[in-house]
Amino acid sequence: MSNIEHINNSYLQNITKYLDGKNYYETFIQNDKEKLAELKKRVKKYIDIPLNTSKDSILNYIYAFVSENYRNDIVFKIELLENLELFIDRITDAFIVNEFKTGRCVTDIAIFNGKSISFEIKSDLDRASNLNTQLNQFSKVFDKNYLITNEERVCKFSKQISENCGLISVDSNLNFELVKEAKTNENLSFDLLFKILRKDEYLDLVVKYFGEIPNVPNTRIYSECFRMLSGVDFNEFRGDFIEKMKKRSYSVSFNELTGIDKIKRQGYLANSKF
Repeated sequence: MSNIEHINNSYLQNITKYLDGKNYYETFIQNDKEKLAELKKRVKKYIDIPLNTSKDSILNYIYAFVSENYRNDIVFKIELLENLELFIDRITDAFIVNEFKTGRCVTDIAIFNGKSISFEIKSDLDRASNLNTQLNQFSKVFDKNYLITNEERVCKFSKQISENCGLISVDSNLNFELVKEAKTNENLSFDLLFKILRKDEYLDLVVKYFGEIPNVPNTRIYSECFRMLSGVDFNEFRGDFIEKMKKRSYSVSFNELTGIDKIKRQGYLANSKF
């Protein structure tokens, strides 16, 4: 493998894209021959891939290269998905969401089973200027929150994060270690949970609790449903919220994910809505 100091940063970023998102989907799922040819041409500068190597083997070569030379959040996510059982109870009941939006913040991996759990990654290459803002919002949405970072930054972050936030360390061999167990958040926000719900989801809940959709103009549906559901027992509402998240099209069950090759799991999650 090549030394990262001698590799152009944009090259590393471009190669990493094939492990995730649109490039992964078009190249390895849709079997776009032009994309695959473009990838082979691009990687040969630094990665020695034998002729007639299969598509899946090319993905393995890319991951081996990237995980050694460019340990960004995609690499950490792939390894986290391989190690989830270390940190999650009732893992076989879990549903996993990639890049879960909570208003203006996005958590890298969200887990929904009987509880809601977020994993926020700050890899070797991530800046952390907005970390406190992110973790503060996640603490109002998720029952538990974890920060994942490389072992060199553990000491710094352990002084920065809240008492409730858990901390997971990743060493140079990409081994995960629980440094600090997360505590259950007690300040979950009805406002934030409701805002995450889609219209069809909160209408379903209104019908569940009140028997019918409120007879108000469309311009008042949102505010009226908010008012009605705010009077529901919060623990019951929170449980309903988790069930709605589990049923979303991009939510993938842990059991389904275990049938996917390790290196393909992140790409699969990112494109599960397809």
